[in-house]
Amino acid sequence: MGRYYRGDISGKFWFAVQCSLDASHFGEEYTEVYEFYGCGCVIEHINKVPNEKSYCEDCYSSFEEHYNDSPLDAAGTWFIANYVNYDFTDIDEVRKRVEFLEKRFGSRIKKYTITDEDEITYDVETYHLSRRSAEYVARLCLGRQILYCLETKGRCTFVAEM
Repeated sequence: MGRYYRGDISGKFWFAVQCSLDASHFGEEYTEVYEFYGCGCVIEHINKVPNEKSYCEDCYSSFEEHYNDSPLDAAGTWFIANYVNYDFTDIDEVRKRVEFLEKRFGSRIKKYTITDEDEITYDVETYHLSRRSAEYVARLCLGRQILYCLETKGRCTFVAEM
């Protein structure tokens, strides 16, 4: 099972080397989106887990009502982090960080192709990579994708599965 990202850009995170929050390395904060067990409603928090008194205000009139009506997971919470939202607008910051990675890890990429149809995707072929190098090459590929999106659209918005 893989973790994907979708929106202006789309793709699959590299298995065992790339975190769902990898895009944060390009200077943008993310918003975590949590889904409540039971009702399925969502809440958003910037870079933090909702507190234990968070509840679905659309479906319940109080924390206690939601607590009594909802199943808890093994950790004692009734919400799960489904995905994070990214919204990139600062092309200069992304370019600077991509150039940094390009200088150090760009030579490990044999071929990189951007496809720009409904979504911006990429294909990559690399030379043999150590696990550590693979982490940075995966980040560089994602950064190139974000930068391309900013260059062509002026903004890059996507969600990443957790």
